[in-house]
Amino acid sequence: MRGLGLARRGEELSILCLGAHSDDIEIGAGGTILGLIASGVKLHVDWCVLSAGGQRSAEARASAEAFLEGSRSSTVDVADFEDSYFPAHSRSIKKWLMDLRSRVHPDVV
Repeated sequence: MRGLGLARRGEELSILCLGAHSDDIEIGAGGTILGLIASGVKLHVDWCVLSAGGQRSAEARASAEAFLEGSRSSTVDVADFEDSYFPAHSRSIKKWLMDLRSRVHPDVV
């Protein structure tokens, strides 16, 4: 497999991870994130999940903390937009994303 060449050992890299559901980031990008950390990249991660209310919120946070244990820094943001009803909440979701955009400036999304 070919590497992405995003950063080398000792270099800093800022990543924004977006997941609609609590396990989407782990499934879609978990291997890449763990590989970057293991290779010595100084990883700064903003981990954002849009739909994880109640018990799922605690699970999402615990999973993110476990994945990001070796990162240089991390922020975990878990929203509780109702799963399967994103179209009905599009205005609120757009506002949430615009707020995120104003405070997070990643190298990679």
